[in-house]
Amino acid sequence: REFRRVLFRSHLIGIAVEEERWNDVSTRAADFLKRFPLSKQAPHAEFQSANALLNQKQYKAAQLTLLTLKVDFQKVSPDEPLWVPQIWIMLAETYFRAKEYDEVTAVVSELRTRDPKCPVLYQADEVLGRGFKNLAQFDEARTAFRRVIADPNGRRTETAAKSQFLLAETYLIQKDYKNAQAEHFKVYHLYRFPDWQSASLYQAALCDEALKRWNDAAKLYEELLK
Repeated sequence: REFRRVLFRSHLIGIAVEEERWNDVSTRAADFLKRFPLSKQAPHAEFQSANALLNQKQYKAAQLTLLTLKVDFQKVSPDEPLWVPQIWIMLAETYFRAKEYDEVTAVVSELRTRDPKCPVLYQADEVLGRGFKNLAQFDEARTAFRRVIADPNGRRTETAAKSQFLLAETYLIQKDYKNAQAEHFKVYHLYRFPDWQSASLYQAALCDEALKRWNDAAKLYEELLK
C-alpha cells in the first residue's frame, strides 16, 4: 500500500512538470517529501522542487537544493537513475540565468570529470556555450557548441540545432556575415525543427542584406513566406 502511494504521488509531480504548473510541482514535491522523506523517490522529488524554483526564477533557492542534492551523487553508480546527471545541468542553468558564468564553467567541468562518457554531457556543453557567448568569448563558445553538435548522443537533437544556431550567431555578432550565413544554413538543411530552421533562414537573409546581396536576400524571404 505504501509503495502505491509513493508511486502515485510521484506521477502527480511528473504530470505537473509536464504541464509546467510550477506552483503545483512545488506543492506536490513538498507534500511528497513530508510524507515519504526516506523513500528512494525522495531525491527525485527534491530535484523537481529545484526545477520548479528554477522556472519560478528563484535561482538561489534552486542552487541550494541542487548543491545539497548532488552531495549524495558525487560518484557514478552503475544503477543510478537516468535523471542524476541532470542535477549538474540544471545547476549550470541556474548559474547561467543568474549570470554567474564562472560557476557555469565550474559545474560543467565537474560533471565532465565525474563521468566523461555521460550521455547527456552535450546538454551541459550547450549551457557552457551560452555562458561563453554572453561573455563575448566567441572562440570558447564555438568550441562548446561544436562539442554538442558532434556528440553522438546529441546529434540531430533540438539541443544540437539550438547550438548550431547560437554558433552561427557568434559570427553574426562579430559581423563575419559569410561564416554566419554558412553556419545558419546548416540549421536549415541539417535539422528538422521548424522554429530553429525558420529563425536561421531569416538570419541568413539578414546576412545577405549586410553583404548587399539583395536578390539573394529576397529569395530567402520568399522561401520563408511559403
